[in-house]
Amino acid sequence: RSIQQVKQKILIGTLGCDIFEAVLTSNAISPYTLGRVASGHSKGELWGLDCHPSRDEFCTVGDDLTIRLWSLRTHEQINCRLMPDAARAVAYSPSGNVICVGMMSGEVSLIEATSPNLRAYSTWRHSEQMISDLKFSPDGNYLAVASSDTNIYIYKTIDQKNYIRSAVCRGHSGAVTHIDFSANSQYLQ
Repeated sequence: RSIQQVKQKILIGTLGCDIFEAVLTSNAISPYTLGRVASGHSKGELWGLDCHPSRDEFCTVGDDLTIRLWSLRTHEQINCRLMPDAARAVAYSPSGNVICVGMMSGEVSLIEATSPNLRAYSTWRHSEQMISDLKFSPDGNYLAVASSDTNIYIYKTIDQKNYIRSAVCRGHSGAVTHIDFSANSQYLQ
């Protein structure tokens, strides 16, 4: 998209919202070095954001089909993974070991937050409409998933990693856009 050269350095801005720096050298074997200076979401809007419960990092998802982990200290991207669909919501588990992503397709994915490639180990769909919000209960025993289909799907776990649907809250007159648990994990609002 854009290029700017100052002496032996060239900054390259890409359509993917990345900025690279190429440093020209007089070495015939390797005439330049190339390094990423910054990166970001590249298409459409950023929709989901959540902070890690104990580390100085946060996670984002959006229209560009990626989930990205960022450092709060260095402001740099830590990790990135391509998703099968645009995402609308993201949440860390209370331990920070699991990231849950809600997508436009109505799918929900559980991702190992500590794996080098952000491995998705479970994916399911209980809604035909987009997932608008999702939250883990503070004790980690429940996952609530809000959908544009006017329902909230409640999932229960016994191992803090795998979740099974245990209830559906019905009766909302429109899409459920925000949800949260009480501090004692007993109430959903």
